[in-house]
Amino acid sequence: MAIIIYPLAKGSVHRDYRRLGFLLSGMRRDAATSIDKAIVFIDNFNRLIGARHYLLNVAIGLGLSPDEAASLIRAYHDVHTRPNDRKRLFNDFAKEDSRCRIILATVSRGMGMDFRNVKRVVQYGPIASGNLADLIQRFGEAAQDAETQSTAYFFPPYWYLDLLGLTKAEAGEAPSRNVTSKAKPAQRNYPKIVGAEDSGTESSISTLSSTVASIASGEIALPRVDPTLGQFGIINPKTWSEAEENYREKLQSEQPDIYGFVNASCFRKYMLQFLQQPEDDNLEGAKTVPTTKCCNACHNELGRLPRLPPKPPTDRAPKKGSVQWFALQEIDAFCDKQAEIIFASLNCRVKVPGGVLMPYKRQWKVANAFTAEATEHNISQLVEDVLQHIDLEERDRVGPALCEASPAMLRESRLNHQKHLADKRNEREAR
Repeated sequence: MAIIIYPLAKGSVHRDYRRLGFLLSGMRRDAATSIDKAIVFIDNFNRLIGARHYLLNVAIGLGLSPDEAASLIRAYHDVHTRPNDRKRLFNDFAKEDSRCRIILATVSRGMGMDFRNVKRVVQYGPIASGNLADLIQRFGEAAQDAETQSTAYFFPPYWYLDLLGLTKAEAGEAPSRNVTSKAKPAQRNYPKIVGAEDSGTESSISTLSSTVASIASGEIALPRVDPTLGQFGIINPKTWSEAEENYREKLQSEQPDIYGFVNASCFRKYMLQFLQQPEDDNLEGAKTVPTTKCCNACHNELGRLPRLPPKPPTDRAPKKGSVQWFALQEIDAFCDKQAEIIFASLNCRVKVPGGVLMPYKRQWKVANAFTAEATEHNISQLVEDVLQHIDLEERDRVGPALCEASPAMLRESRLNHQKHLADKRNEREAR
């Protein structure tokens, strides 16, 4: 098993799941089952659902239908997943030719998993217990047969890694790139530069001495981690903020094993020492693990992921007074009415808002389809296109009726918009 650690870059630690897109790389519409099976652990139910929605949208963008994407990417939670559903999910996932290729889960202990063909295990974000033993146990869900070459990924926040930043004291000593300085660099354990082996010749010794002198003078920057490229890329380190230093102090005091693991010169050796196994042993038993297949601390090209895709625009509510804003009022009223009908049939005496059937951010997306290009003939299709990217159950509850009502909503929204513009004109003239 190869061990890969990638820091989540600043600004992408919470509710940003683009780094998981690599799980679907190379997938084709006609060969969705060709992607490697993966188990992704996320220790927060809301983030797990958010990650699944992101992957579903990526899969749909690659040509799958919403139903195909939903069967490809599944979710498991120890509380929210019923026992019968759990058994069905695991049995399906265990099949070699199963359409279910990715499971997102919040826990591993007690799952009773025995999967022989899982090639990727991912811990996305911090592990809630802060226990390295739990992280290793999760890694063990991959390649439970000795014949399968697997990869374990850990995506901690960027401030877990020493190499990504400097304390204020170190920042005063460390030279910046391309700036000559006589200050001595801070004493840190930097990774070995690939290809810089000493051949033992006089010229190589001279070259090495020259390189060391250049580093000391600040003419050459030291290698640091680039979270967009992967472990041991080249960037300038930033000074830790006060909040980041507090996070790091808490990590070192409360989770020293996790902190030591992500900053080790070899992740595998650190794990073996933690498990109190001989250092010449390895996690695959008697096999010798070459450096190129050990971890990305030993070999920085191992498991390197592509650059992140551009961050999608943030969902925004329609601007007040626009056609889309008036459409949102119509959609909200429609969802309120649907909720009243559905919950009345269940003998519910409490008034339930429409946001229970369709969250307000989803309503924003539907309302934003009511553009100038929309007509009474195509608005139903435009709304249906938006609904294709939302939760399957949610779409089935309100989708058909909403598509049917959308032409009338478009007419009403434009009438209200015209009235709004007329009122504003009258106000200006009255002044």
